[in-house]
Amino acid sequence: MRKIIDGMLAAGEMRVVEREVDPRFELAAVVARSQQESDRPILFKRVNGSRFGVVSNLFGSRPRLGSMIGLEKGGSFYRHWEHLMTQSGQPLLTVEESALPGGLEAVGKQVAGKLLSASS
Repeated sequence: MRKIIDGMLAAGEMRVVEREVDPRFELAAVVARSQQESDRPILFKRVNGSRFGVVSNLFGSRPRLGSMIGLEKGGSFYRHWEHLMTQSGQPLLTVEESALPGGLEAVGKQVAGKLLSASS
């Protein structure tokens, strides 16, 4: 993910907000306004109450998403995606949220915690 963001920044394909924004309402309002003008992603470098920046709309266009997953120009997004999802030979696993201990939110927090502790 870092490589994609750095590449987009270097190519000038990402909008950057340098000033601190409030995550509760202001961040979403800036994204909504920006999307009226462009599908470019936005990097918020300073988010109030967070030590992390926020990137929004990274996957906001089909051509950009296709490029990220290695789709050749003119190729079928759906066929390429299906190929990527099935190339391991294993069937895709579907899990009902009710089967997750504590629900989807609790599992997301556990995964995020592990990712953060691994990157520290």
